[in-house]
Amino acid sequence: MTTYQKSNLAWQLQQTGQNLREWFGWQRDRLWGRAPDLDLPRIDQWQWWDEFLLHSLLWLVIAVAIAVIWGNRRTWQHYWLQLQAMQRRSPLASVPSRQPWGDLAQQSAQQGDYGQACRYLYLASLQILHDRQLISQSPARTDREYALLVEGLPQAAAYQTVLNLHQQLCFGQGSASSQLFQRCQQAFDLIRRSS
Repeated sequence: MTTYQKSNLAWQLQQTGQNLREWFGWQRDRLWGRAPDLDLPRIDQWQWWDEFLLHSLLWLVIAVAIAVIWGNRRTWQHYWLQLQAMQRRSPLASVPSRQPWGDLAQQSAQQGDYGQACRYLYLASLQILHDRQLISQSPARTDREYALLVEGLPQAAAYQTVLNLHQQLCFGQGSASSQLFQRCQQAFDLIRRSS
């Protein structure tokens, strides 16, 4: 047995349009029916009213969107300025060469903070990519994006090792140990020697 839908959105919109047209007709007849016959253009075509209402609603939506954007412009400007300031404060932008990251990595490893030492080697690797003008630095890039960008480089496997270890440590997939730091240090040494 076939069941039929009792109502749907298209039918309800059609009925609403029909009701509005009838209401406009009633208002027109009520107001203009008593008026003297003036030589005014007649608007008897309901298509014109439909188009008028549709265009009016469209322009109303556009006006509201512009008003919302204009009303929140200070929020957008504040967000944009914070984004620019964050890019200027990037950890890679504050260090002119890769040497300080390597020194910091060794100091952290000597203190037993292998996770931070691996992070410093990761930052040093990114700084090497930037210094050699292979890949420009961007605080918005993810490890996966860097991994795709280094695929064609001579020491791609070493870069991949550093990136993977950094990802494991940052996202909780691994714990820092001296063996993990040694793997990261060996990969970093390959990267540094390839210059």
